[in-house]
Amino acid sequence: MGLLDDRETLYFFFAHGCAACEAAALELDRFEVKHHAVMVLRLDAAGPYPERFGVAVKATPMWGFRRGQGMVTRVGALKVAELEAWLKKLEARL
Repeated sequence: MGLLDDRETLYFFFAHGCAACEAAALELDRFEVKHHAVMVLRLDAAGPYPERFGVAVKATPMWGFRRGQGMVTRVGALKVAELEAWLKKLEARL
């Protein structure tokens, strides 16, 4: 069992120089101010991280939500309200 296996975690995979990633990162900053208890990890999509979490980054920005062993992903820039709605839907489903 890994360190994060039993914790709900939001992953943000980004690419340097990606305008959509920069816009999404600003929204993620706003999200974190509102949701202090959510663990958020920002990871360079070009690094070894996607492989370690068993995901393939086909486009950036890419979001991942994980509880337990599985990760659900979504690609594209999200506004805070869209991110909140997506997480709420996933929490109800998982």
